[in-house]
Amino acid sequence: SSIYNRDRDKTFLMVDSGGFQVVTGALKINGRPFDWANPDEGRMQILRWQEAIGDVATVLDVPTFAIQKDTPFKTFNDCLAQTNDNLRFIDDNRTNKVPFINVLQGDNNSEIQQWYDGVNWFPASGWAFAGGTKLNLYNLLRTIIMLRDDGALEGDKGKWLHILGVGKPAVGAVLTIIQKAIRENVNSETMVTLDASNPFQEAGLRGSIQLHYTFSNTQKATRGVTENFEDLLPYCDPDKGIPEAFGPVLKTSGIPAREIFIQNADGTWRNKEKDGKRASDAISYATIMAHNTYMLLDEFLTNNLMFAGVDVDDGTILNAKLNGIEFETSTE
Repeated sequence: SSIYNRDRDKTFLMVDSGGFQVVTGALKINGRPFDWANPDEGRMQILRWQEAIGDVATVLDVPTFAIQKDTPFKTFNDCLAQTNDNLRFIDDNRTNKVPFINVLQGDNNSEIQQWYDGVNWFPASGWAFAGGTKLNLYNLLRTIIMLRDDGALEGDKGKWLHILGVGKPAVGAVLTIIQKAIRENVNSETMVTLDASNPFQEAGLRGSIQLHYTFSNTQKATRGVTENFEDLLPYCDPDKGIPEAFGPVLKTSGIPAREIFIQNADGTWRNKEKDGKRASDAISYATIMAHNTYMLLDEFLTNNLMFAGVDVDDGTILNAKLNGIEFETSTE
């Protein structure tokens, strides 16, 4: 309900389509796998959900990696054809409550061009970069130039450029530079965004905390310092905070280790390898995810400042400094 009832004047929500989850089988429609033979029920639920909660949404595409999965899509053209069918469905049924951005797939320049030529008929408010369009800087820049030359970045058509599934802070700085160039030369209203699940996967899937990150007064990218729960436990004092963890979620709040990690009756920390149980519980995992998210966002900001030539090597994370949290950095 917090998502449905959020204050839209103070928040912004870009809503993905779930195309990745549909292909991997993670997304269920009424408890059943997505039925591509009869897709309207699933497509309508996704469309109405996006319109109900989003400020902008990506279209339901079929990622080309579906070819390697157990799906009806065996070729690049299969993925493109089904994506176009989805676009026609969206175009026929959308209420215009939320603007949609088109998705670009393809693993090489030829495929990217073919995909663009196939889907650019759809009235959209921007472009999302997936597959090979985002995997290297050459492909990304070439695709942006292609869009520019075809007029696909002008006005509302180029309002949003979104990079799907990229969570490296240094990349965020590069995208800031790209956004600045587009705004100065093509469309002053273009917003470049990205998304990443790194903070959540680090905690829930890999059992890790990003304790802090290091940087120097050069223009080198930052380096995150991440520790696995099991390796961290021997150094934890139950009544003190997580060692070396910085930021407002774990350090400033003073949450003791015993509130994050679970101890056995004999006082030892619960260990998945040894005890067969996970080191924490759902609320604590959510806390660690929040911490990881803060650290990643702060690292993004620091990289942007360093790429802009701002001296941030002053013994603080920038956002942490604003919150009065001091910590020492290391230089390389």
